[in-house]
Amino acid sequence: MKRTKKLLSAMLAVLLLTAMAPIASFAEPDDASAALTTQTEKEMLSAHATIKEITDNFVLVKTDTDGDIKLNTSDQTVFLDNKTREIKSLSDLKEGDQVIAYYSPKMTRSEPPQSVCYAIITNLGDLSLANLLRVGEISDTDGGIKFLDADGGYIITVLEDTPITAIDTVDAKTTADICEGDLLFAWFGIVALSYPAQAQADAILIVGSIDEETGTEEDAVVSDSPFADVKEKDWFYDAVMYVFENELMTGTSTDPMLFTPGGTMTRGMVVTVLYRMAGSTDVSDIENPFDDVADGRFYTDAVKWAAENEIMNGVSDSDFAPDAVVTREQMATILTRYATSIDKGPVGAWAIHLTYTDLDKVSDWAGEGVMFCTLKGVITGKPGDLFDPKGPTTRAEFATMLQRFIGSVVEEPVTEE
Repeated sequence: MKRTKKLLSAMLAVLLLTAMAPIASFAEPDDASAALTTQTEKEMLSAHATIKEITDNFVLVKTDTDGDIKLNTSDQTVFLDNKTREIKSLSDLKEGDQVIAYYSPKMTRSEPPQSVCYAIITNLGDLSLANLLRVGEISDTDGGIKFLDADGGYIITVLEDTPITAIDTVDAKTTADICEGDLLFAWFGIVALSYPAQAQADAILIVGSIDEETGTEEDAVVSDSPFADVKEKDWFYDAVMYVFENELMTGTSTDPMLFTPGGTMTRGMVVTVLYRMAGSTDVSDIENPFDDVADGRFYTDAVKWAAENEIMNGVSDSDFAPDAVVTREQMATILTRYATSIDKGPVGAWAIHLTYTDLDKVSDWAGEGVMFCTLKGVITGKPGDLFDPKGPTTRAEFATMLQRFIGSVVEEPVTEE
């Protein structure tokens, strides 16, 4: 959901520098494992960082904790001026700025690693700093409320006279508007040395709220998906995140970032992904056998590698047809050939019983591939017990197949005879 980021209309109250009264602790977890989960499973990471480079969709930062990280920004990323408490934009950032970055703990294995950026806080002060928190358990306290943040690191007290506002509104809010599950910025400077740490909020900016009727989150910035068309509720979400984080598949556009899950996989796309999975080995000494594969295309080296290793052949002696759509039976065959190339494919005469109702439509040359991918759980049927052999392979389907293929074939230990 695209969110209009308006400047907050007024300056919030001056910093509170009074000492805090002791705050009562929340109940301890029932067991040690629960305590460990509270301390280690983080929804998001944060770090002080220096901006090194800015592009339309990425901010390269050097963090104090994780080194260089390429932060993937989107219309869901919040840019916040810490001192004025105003919402800013990507264009307000400058190389060399000292910032606090909030980002996903899920990162690619590239150098530098990439991560989804939730928020970047600029114009840092020496006292009160904005902290992006998920509201956990809430309880009443004298003159206001206190809440445990969802990661278990803070207990925050919010008094009735604490300035509270929300993104996209100039209306003042109250402590009654803060609900469990909300995502918000809490400004505080004085922190009691305890666990969880305890602080009294100087100001609150609500970023995302939970709709009480639907249970869904509105205006929230925390989503691990870098793609506008891939949501956590989608059946293919985990697979898309897997292939993205492992740098096997990227998006189809950058402004906005799209994965196009319903789009079809072409031969050029498939061979490129498999080449990445194989480590993108040097093919400079391999001749390109196809007239329709020009030098310098994104799939050129991959096609040379695939032809040399007999994973994907041409549609003729001279043509590869890189733009042709790959059908489901073709995909089964291609993946089976890849498995064979790493000594994890079928050997000798073998067969399994298949129950697909459209087996008569499977081409003779695709039979072994269909059996192998079914046996390994790489490709499953469609409603009506169909394999749909001539149907196109969508990008979402291929991401799912690839995740299963790596888990059940590529990473499967080789058994000694």
